[in-house]
Amino acid sequence: MTRKLRSVDVYTVVEVWRGMASSAKTFLRLSGAQRYMRRARQSANLLEDDVQIFRSSIRSSDWERRRKTKREERAALKAFLPNRSHPLRTLRQKQRGWTLDVLNAVRSLRKPEFTLPEAYSLERSLAQLHPANRHVRDKIRQQLQVLRDLNLLEFIGRGKYRLR
Repeated sequence: MTRKLRSVDVYTVVEVWRGMASSAKTFLRLSGAQRYMRRARQSANLLEDDVQIFRSSIRSSDWERRRKTKREERAALKAFLPNRSHPLRTLRQKQRGWTLDVLNAVRSLRKPEFTLPEAYSLERSLAQLHPANRHVRDKIRQQLQVLRDLNLLEFIGRGKYRLR
C-alpha cells in the first residue's frame, strides 16, 4: 500500500547582516514568520532588507514526519549559518540607541567613505533624537569609535572613515 505524500510549505525568516545570513528561524505558518520578522526589525532597529522570509515546500506524509523535517532543516540552517551574533546585540539598550542612530545617520550620507566634518553635519538631526544630550559632537566621535570597535566602520586616518 502506497502512502500519498503531501507538500507542506515551510517559512524561514533570515536576518541578513552585510550580505550574510546571521540567524534563521523556521515556521510552519506564514503569520508566525511575519510576526517574528516584525519583532526582529523593531528590536534591533533593522532595515526592511535586513530581515527576509523565504518559502520552501517539503514533502511529508504525516505530522511526525513534518516535525522531523523541520528539526532537520533547522539543524542544517544552523550548520550553514556563521556562528556569530549581530554585533550591536552586545551593547546595552541605551548605548545601542545612540550607536544605531549614528550608524543610520552615517548611512544616510550614501557614501562608502566619509569625513568627520560630514559626520558632524548630522549633529542637528541627532540632537533632535536625543534632546537631553548637550555634547552631541563628542557623542558622535565616541559612537564612531564604538562602530569601529564593532568592525562596522574602518578608520582610515585623519578624520576619514569607511563603512564596512
